[in-house]
Amino acid sequence: MALPSVRAREVAANATILALSAHSTKKQKKRREPAIELSVAVNEPMEVVTEETMETEESIEDEWEPEPNEPRYCLCNQVSYGDMVACDNPDCLLEWFHFACVDITAPPKGKWYCPRCLVAYVNEMKRKEAKPWSRLLVI
Repeated sequence: MALPSVRAREVAANATILALSAHSTKKQKKRREPAIELSVAVNEPMEVVTEETMETEESIEDEWEPEPNEPRYCLCNQVSYGDMVACDNPDCLLEWFHFACVDITAPPKGKWYCPRCLVAYVNEMKRKEAKPWSRLLVI
């Protein structure tokens, strides 16, 4: 499948801008609101992505290696990168977690516990709520 040429994309972008400006002019006449100008840089050259450039980018990513003394975090035991969230358990061994590794997409609101600390916290709450004599019964 051939990629559209840069010129074809520029023409399409210009047509879109003209359509948007014509559309806003009609609304402006009806509502009598001040015009809002959209400025878009259309003549900037666009990068053409080919298999060769993709392979080059992949090889650059493969060549990167963290420093040996850099601290490791998360369930994946990797260095800090991208978006990360901290476990609110002060005794957490791992402390920080990559969003993708703990299945979140946005920073949590309020306290957040990693999967390991959450299980330990729930078990602790269950133990505290258990009746003291229930552990003494032998059947």
